[in-house]
Amino acid sequence: MDFSYEVIVVGGGHAGCEASLASARMGAKTLLISSNLDRIAWASCNPSIGGPGKSQIVRELDALGGEMGKNTDKTYIQIKNLNESRGSAVQALRAQIDKIEYSFEMKKTLEEQKNLDILNSEVQEILLDKSGKIAGVRTDYGISYSCKSLVITTGTFLNGRILAGKWEEKAGRMGDRPANSLTTSFINFGLKVGRLKTGTPPRIDGNSIDYSKTEIQEGSKTPLWFSFLNEIKNREENNFLKPQVPCHLIYTNKKTHDIILSEKENLPLFDGTIQSIGPRYCPSFEAKVVNFADKARHPFFLEPEGIHTNEVYIQGANTSVPWQIQEEFVRSIPALQNVKIIRYGYAVEYDFVFPSELKLNLETKKVAGLFLAGQINGTTGYEEAGGQGLIAGINAVKFLRNEKPFILSRTDGFIGVMIDDLITKDFREPYRMFTARSEFRLKFRQSNSDFRLSKFGFELGLISKEDFELLKEKWKIIDEKVKILKNLVIEKDNDQKIKVENLIKDGKTISEIFENSQERETFETGIISADIEILARIFYEGYLQKEEKYAAKILETEKIKIPKNFNYDSVPSIRKEARERLNEVSPENLGQASRISGVMDADISILAIWIQKLKLEKKKKNSSMKR
Repeated sequence: MDFSYEVIVVGGGHAGCEASLASARMGAKTLLISSNLDRIAWASCNPSIGGPGKSQIVRELDALGGEMGKNTDKTYIQIKNLNESRGSAVQALRAQIDKIEYSFEMKKTLEEQKNLDILNSEVQEILLDKSGKIAGVRTDYGISYSCKSLVITTGTFLNGRILAGKWEEKAGRMGDRPANSLTTSFINFGLKVGRLKTGTPPRIDGNSIDYSKTEIQEGSKTPLWFSFLNEIKNREENNFLKPQVPCHLIYTNKKTHDIILSEKENLPLFDGTIQSIGPRYCPSFEAKVVNFADKARHPFFLEPEGIHTNEVYIQGANTSVPWQIQEEFVRSIPALQNVKIIRYGYAVEYDFVFPSELKLNLETKKVAGLFLAGQINGTTGYEEAGGQGLIAGINAVKFLRNEKPFILSRTDGFIGVMIDDLITKDFREPYRMFTARSEFRLKFRQSNSDFRLSKFGFELGLISKEDFELLKEKWKIIDEKVKILKNLVIEKDNDQKIKVENLIKDGKTISEIFENSQERETFETGIISADIEILARIFYEGYLQKEEKYAAKILETEKIKIPKNFNYDSVPSIRKEARERLNEVSPENLGQASRISGVMDADISILAIWIQKLKLEKKKKNSSMKR
């Protein structure tokens, strides 16, 4: 048997799937190892993809040649565009997926991918060569597999512990054993390791819900796609829309909250049982009740887990309270008065590696050829994991070929913002993407991700020439229609002449401007993201110009490289806190250094002068040596 590979990916979650597919599609012989191949790309928590900030990542993944958007289009049971009444910069696709179909389709994609093998096993040790570079892994069967690049995407499995009340079990999630050995490898490598927490809510029998006491949440009446190419290829079938399964909205009440408050001192989140930090923006229900005591109610969304099951996910009810209390608080809600709980909720604690240990290409600073992606880097969410996985997979191949790393700047997109934030910001809780995290959220619209990033996907070999030509044709159409609309003047009934550009800036849509006239058909493309993009380019024109100027300034600072192993202790006048953080993060350029938590503008000014001084000294030295 040949157990040698160029790239090995450990973990079959959303990060691992994107990493292994990217590696294989770039032509590297790749092995994906997962401890449970029946849970490939499993939606361990909510059965949905997208939402504010997250849909932008999925769209960027798709533009780069990733799989998450395409797989969502195959398997969604409901899709909608959120925030449609607001500007396109904050609009966000969100899809309810059939979690079983999503996993099945992703596994099928992996199995059919050229250059990619998959293996059901548990990696227990990371192997290094004599020079300290990655050499391979050893599994629970005692088999060693060699590789030149290794991507670790272990999710919540590193020393995973799940618990509810006094009950607890060692597991990465319910029904799956944890990875108890790999953390030792990371500690031995000198990587800084910490502990985080997340959670999941009860799942209930949909047949036992009183839907008459809920508010129905319908999907889109218009065809929508996460994948740009799917949207283009389906434009001739614009009336095509998959059947939509509704979700439902319910609310908690005083009785629900009193059940939690009466047992507060005995709950794991408050009695010291759980000491790790959970996600701020997706807290446990008991934390919401205690921290927002002034709120009379909290919303719960009832989300179907698929079309082949009656199981329903209670979004917003993440909890670690004992099963008896789960039964009580769930049934205190009128629509759930007679509900049957199928699975109880629980918290999960797990190890992670502090992302300050990483370079911008997601390679660890201390071990050459070792890349980390997903929740092991302190993030939360399938989308954030997928974005990191793609970048790690690409750079794993770049590393073994001795090519320049592929790095997305925070001026390129939300994936770049996320990675830059992880490395430079001093986060102590699981990271979640929001559009507000970026200085360029007008520029980074979900409708133009293909325009911004697909050239990279094509150059990397992740997008075919044929598909890239389709995208270019769409951009050409958009450019042409924007140019015409910006110079078009129409006459109203009162013979008043009005510039179409001004109507768009007043918030009018193409449909409203041209009503039922033939001109409407001229300017509507039949591709929803293209129509939104035409309006956005005109509406945001002035703001976009300002963002482009600011982005150019950031890029200038990022051109100022900081020498490897730079001695910050040798720089006088930099504050102690700044020196400690600079030494911890080891920024690659001045722009990155300026965004590190605890580093101020005055510190950057001093550092810039010192770097320039070193360059001049080096130049002078080289000049004297030539003489």
